[in-house]
Amino acid sequence: MILTAPAKINLHLRILRRRDDGFHDLETRLCPISVADEVRLEPRLDGKVKLTCSDSTVPTDESNLALRALRAFEEKTGIRRGWNLDLQKNIPHGAGLGGGSSDAAAVLRGLNEACDHFLPAHALDELAAGLGSDVPFFLQERTCDASGRGEAVQPVTARRALRSATLRMGHDGERSRAARL
Repeated sequence: MILTAPAKINLHLRILRRRDDGFHDLETRLCPISVADEVRLEPRLDGKVKLTCSDSTVPTDESNLALRALRAFEEKTGIRRGWNLDLQKNIPHGAGLGGGSSDAAAVLRGLNEACDHFLPAHALDELAAGLGSDVPFFLQERTCDASGRGEAVQPVTARRALRSATLRMGHDGERSRAARL
């Protein structure tokens, strides 16, 4: 199974306050872009899990978010199989484009598909939120508004996206006539 794991950009970002858990509450609009990693999942007969990566600066041990996603899926479902997990990195490591989070979301989607959609969407969302702030967004595979530390995501409809863009298009600090309608 070959899965695409796109990068993301924040179309806007508002940092609200520091939380007791050390994260910040935020409001942001996230958008997937065409730069993407390729995640390959291949069953193994020996029951072992092997992670490889084309970027030598990315860890391939249990600290890797894609491998942590696989382990979280195993823990949640009780399903343990052998896998070759290969990450072909095109998203620069550490660039703030969400490459690791996107890889993790791709692993969750791929494992769930390989297991005949064992987990419903809400259960995948819970697993994703436990892994990292951007992982739930990448499960959506489309533009979303995010809040909390980024884990609370709401897909953006085309109408809502156009309306919010129109609100920002006024001049001299005032909203345009179309935005007031």
